Amino acid sequence: MRDFFTGKKIKIIAAVCLILIGSMIYSISRGGEASYLESFFGALTVPFQKANAAIVNGISDFFTKIGDYDRLKEENDMLRAEIRRLQTLESQNEMLTQENEFLKNSLGLTERLTELSLTKAKVIGRDPSGWFDVISIDRGTIDGVEVRDPVISSGSLIGYVSEVYLTYSKVTTVLDVSFECGALETRTGEVAVAEGDAKLRESGKCKMSYLPRETEVAAGDMIVSSGLGGAFPKNIIIGTVEEVLVESHGASSYAVIVPYTDISQLRNVYVITDFTGQESD
Repeated sequence: MRDFFTGKKIKIIAAVCLILIGSMIYSISRGGEASYLESFFGALTVPFQKANAAIVNGISDFFTKIGDYDRLKEENDMLRAEIRRLQTLESQNEMLTQENEFLKNSLGLTERLTELSLTKAKVIGRDPSGWFDVISIDRGTIDGVEVRDPVISSGSLIGYVSEVYLTYSKVTTVLDVSFECGALETRTGEVAVAEGDAKLRESGKCKMSYLPRETEVAAGDMIVSSGLGGAFPKNIIIGTVEEVLVESHGASSYAVIVPYTDISQLRNVYVITDFTGQESD
């Protein structure tokens, strides 16, 4: 320790201190003007200050850009969601407009009473298999019901009378694999056959078969009875197209149809005992 205070190191430190103190006194006596020593030290530290400022500004810009990215991403997600909502509304509006126009112009049962003879019936039984392929109604031969009479509900096709007894009947619905009906797509005018399908019936759907491979029928289109053959009145709604697929053999396409009326929820129906254009036995 004694060597430290008597050695060269203490002398150097003392000299530096004296220089600094003298520089400060000189700066004060010059009214705040920087001394040569201050200028020297300033020249040494300025590059480091600039580098530090650049780093700080760079970090600040980086986090600012991150904040801008998050804000832009949020705005972009909101715009995408709004576009999807508007597209859905447009599609729904188009379908409702089409359905409303069709119902107004073609399916008003009150305007067609002169063409259709209707007998109201209640659903009293359902297919025990759970597929709703066949339902039972409380009207039979005593009420003028006959085999092959069409059955409707809420203006849409439910099926046809397949068995008839004195006071009740059985109705084969559009879900049954034996069901067939001439069908028309109202937008394009394409004609094919609506029929039941063993696989689709599990989800309460049927299909429109024998469409061209390059059919113009599309999801959302309305399918109605064509009236061809005289088994069913024309322009009775069957359902709407859910999707269009190519048959496994590749030669034609078919449309998956969601029946207009949920057959599993049926309570009341109408049997059409007579109509204009009905086929004769």
